Amino acid sequence: RGLECAWNAQRSLWAYVSGVAALAAAAYPVLIAEYGPYEAREWAAAFILFLATPAAESLVVHFRLRKSAHSFSLLELPLTAGLLTTAPLLLVLAYGTGNLLVLVFRRRQPPLKLVFNTATFVLTATLALFLFRLFPHSGSTYSPVTWVSAAVSVFAASMLGTALVVGVIAVAERKFDRGSLGTSLAWGLATASGGISLGLAAAMLSSQ
Repeated sequence: RGLECAWNAQRSLWAYVSGVAALAAAAYPVLIAEYGPYEAREWAAAFILFLATPAAESLVVHFRLRKSAHSFSLLELPLTAGLLTTAPLLLVLAYGTGNLLVLVFRRRQPPLKLVFNTATFVLTATLALFLFRLFPHSGSTYSPVTWVSAAVSVFAASMLGTALVVGVIAVAERKFDRGSLGTSLAWGLATASGGISLGLAAAMLSSQ
């Protein structure tokens, strides 16, 4: 009985992860569908983003609030800066592969977790791009309208990533905790603010 439950749980996890991976693969062609060609400066911006992403993923901030311990990375920083400085496809590739390097060589994640996390990064980057192109903005990194559009886009993408993580945990544990989802979304919203603010500042500095 126990082996059967474990097998069913594993199949459910693979089905969930496969669904997320399929969405990540289809999202860019469906929502963005922009493929270049790109200039040298755009490739240079993508390379900088590629280097900055694993640095942000590796830099995890830990702190304690009352009796609870919390940690978060600064992944919203390169994603926000990338929206303002990097061509769409290059942004998705640089952000996805940059995180993949950390997952493979630093965290040494098993295949199932590796596929899920990589797909989540690609999907969230694509969603942020789609929303940023949808919202009004001037294109200038010094425009408050652009700041708001970028911030809202990355916030929404971050919330999607959080919801996907809560979902995979629910599938693994075979139960859904609404309170956990609400807490995770609220916490993700709060911690994303720092990364987004730093990303906007980095984009403005790089455009000088």
